[in-house]
Amino acid sequence: MALYASDMPNRRRNHGPEELCAWIVQGVERLGVDTLRAWARFYAGHRVLESARVMTAPVQARHEQRFPRANRLVWASQMSANLLWRFPPTAEATARDAIEVDGGCPCQGTGEITLWGPGISMMCPVHSRAQIAAFRRGYQAGA
Repeated sequence: MALYASDMPNRRRNHGPEELCAWIVQGVERLGVDTLRAWARFYAGHRVLESARVMTAPVQARHEQRFPRANRLVWASQMSANLLWRFPPTAEATARDAIEVDGGCPCQGTGEITLWGPGISMMCPVHSRAQIAAFRRGYQAGA
């Protein structure tokens, strides 16, 4: 999010970690830590709703309003991921990892999203993250 808000060029080319870190500092200074964290939570919420194919029009509209340059957002996310691979987050930052929906979540806070009718639902990827992760761990372990 900080890279998106910075003066990082839109053109793809190799940038050193020092240059990327300077743009991150610039983005943090522009947005402030609280806004930056809120944007990150909303972006994470958007990503999980999108990947689960349960995106709502109001959430998509707010996302597009916040991040009008989609290609820049993809580029900034890729550069951030590269930096995280090279410089892993602290335990404090990992513990702070949060997801939030900017607006009404499709589950309306219940943890279940009704798909086609009563009795046909899925666990909400935002509000049921812990249960979904536990299920996946059990499935991968062969339980």
